[in-house]
Amino acid sequence: EVSCAQDQVYKPCGEAKRNTCFSREVVMDTLPSPKGTSVFVEGCYCPDGKILLNDHDGTCVSACGCTAQDGSVKQPREAWEHDCQYCTCDEETLSISCLPRPCAVSPPANCTKVGFVPKIKPRVDDPCCTETVCECDIKTCIINKTACDLGFQPVVAISEDGCCPIFSCIPKGVCVSEGVEFRPGSMVPKSSCEDCVCTDEQDAVTQTNIIQCVPVKCQTTCQQGFHYVEQEGQCCSQCQQVACVANFPFGNVTIEVGKSYKAPYDNCTEYMCTESAGQFSLTSTVKVCLPFEESNCVPGTVDVTSDGCCKTCVDLPHKCKRSVKEQYLSHKGCQSAAPVPVPFCEGTCSTYSVYSFETSEMEHKCICCHEKRSHEVQVELVCPEHKTVQFTYVHVDECGCVETKCPKRKS
Repeated sequence: EVSCAQDQVYKPCGEAKRNTCFSREVVMDTLPSPKGTSVFVEGCYCPDGKILLNDHDGTCVSACGCTAQDGSVKQPREAWEHDCQYCTCDEETLSISCLPRPCAVSPPANCTKVGFVPKIKPRVDDPCCTETVCECDIKTCIINKTACDLGFQPVVAISEDGCCPIFSCIPKGVCVSEGVEFRPGSMVPKSSCEDCVCTDEQDAVTQTNIIQCVPVKCQTTCQQGFHYVEQEGQCCSQCQQVACVANFPFGNVTIEVGKSYKAPYDNCTEYMCTESAGQFSLTSTVKVCLPFEESNCVPGTVDVTSDGCCKTCVDLPHKCKRSVKEQYLSHKGCQSAAPVPVPFCEGTCSTYSVYSFETSEMEHKCICCHEKRSHEVQVELVCPEHKTVQFTYVHVDECGCVETKCPKRKS
């Protein structure tokens, strides 16, 4: 099957000689034919009523004319505009001739504003023609960038008489102190004697925010045992400890350094205040009284020691009593490092033997000087090679006469 151009159609039998708009015959490749005899061949032909425009592109037209720039066919002597040119179709040669379209002369541009320069641009109402206009060219501007002080920030504006940027500094709305910016509401360190805060009020001269300060309120009331001491170079002085404070159920008592104190209800406990390198210490010393049995005393001789802590009396002669002796404790080759107080019981009790007429025999009553209360105490004994062991002994707290069974006498 034969494929034809878009404008042409296939004919199985057509005249080999074909006419074009340029009146030249185009003869298709065929076999020779007798003179004056038409030759018919198959091929692609223009549809009925149309003729070939030329002999090379195969375009069929209804009437002969010029092929315009966009491919359309223009009639002879037809005029049109293309690419800012006036064009016409020549009826003899069927060729196109074009001439530039004339433009009106635009007036010269007088660019007086800063940053504006003359530039040639297509006219808005007629893009085929140009005109000279004043247009901003920032590259021609002389820009002076300003370094802003603390509390200010740079801004850019366009000058009213031109298009060049103008740099200026405006307040940030902050306070400035010692080379530091502070926002409104924040504390500003000034001196130890003032509390300063940044306000949102602007100073008319400096255009930075105003710093408002008030004197610091010093706490001059000190707690018990402390005293307010002035310090040179300090806005507020400090409370310094000058004594010890002892806590009792009836209240607190101030005890000066080097002095002692006894509570009214306890003459056996003495409180002492000491100071070393600014450190105050409250120590208590408890006096331990020896066990006291009024029955061992001569009547009317009971008294108290000078400090009011312990009871004393004149002991009955040869009466059972508690005595104390200090001695080294030894056990299995180990010995206490220092003498240890060892209480013991000594003295006489009412021991007797009497004949009973009721039983017709001797009646014996044995009463011994014996411990009545005691407890165990642990001490540390030092052994050879510097080893230590714990040793427990009985510590007598109270002595008295205790009846016991008398041993039977051997006859």
